[in-house]
Amino acid sequence: MKRNVIIATLAAAGVAGGAVLAGTAFADDGDDRKPASRTLNAGADDAGSDDRDDRGGSKDGKGNGGSWISAEQAVGQALKAEPGHAYKLELEDDDRVWEVDILTEDGEWRRVDVARKGGEVVSSRTDDDDDRNERTAKQVRAVLADAKTSLADAARIANERVPGTIDEIDLEKRGTVWKVDFEKVDGRDDDDDVELRVNVESGKATVHDDDRDDDRDDRDDRDDDRDDRDDD
Repeated sequence: MKRNVIIATLAAAGVAGGAVLAGTAFADDGDDRKPASRTLNAGADDAGSDDRDDRGGSKDGKGNGGSWISAEQAVGQALKAEPGHAYKLELEDDDRVWEVDILTEDGEWRRVDVARKGGEVVSSRTDDDDDRNERTAKQVRAVLADAKTSLADAARIANERVPGTIDEIDLEKRGTVWKVDFEKVDGRDDDDDVELRVNVESGKATVHDDDRDDDRDDRDDRDDDRDDRDDD
């Protein structure tokens, strides 16, 4: 699972001077800010059945009496705890936690952990990437405030289009596309890499399959070899 924060570059339409965002974190100053880290509703996870639930890893939002929450539901839970703009989601902690990155309404960059089983918000902490600042916060708001397809929408669309377990969703291509990576796709080997891109404006989803791309590359290589023989 990827631990590095993917840098999402956003060009906010209407932002003066064509300002761009490099996905970043916010300086923590001022005495009235929220604590850097706090625990919310801890201990809600039912340890007795975690292993059984983890084996059903591809069943986002299905089964287990409704306790196995989807990526879309995790975003909703995180935004209840930290209202604002959710701009990234990642599956963490041995697939037990949805990690949601949010720019809050009061301008803080927060990282909220939501238990995958039960949907409890277990912690919220400051996302302290040194690159984040006031300017990038304004640019995130400008992009996501006008986005017709939110992070939660992208998660829902992805689950409808591809049966499997979402690993990560992030903004790419200057804030015009939600890129969805899957940890596992039902009926495929674990090492098969499938990526879905959801257009922020239209909600249209396009599947990018490494297997198909590799096959296309192989065909191109064979064509090149044939051309070389013809030249000889």
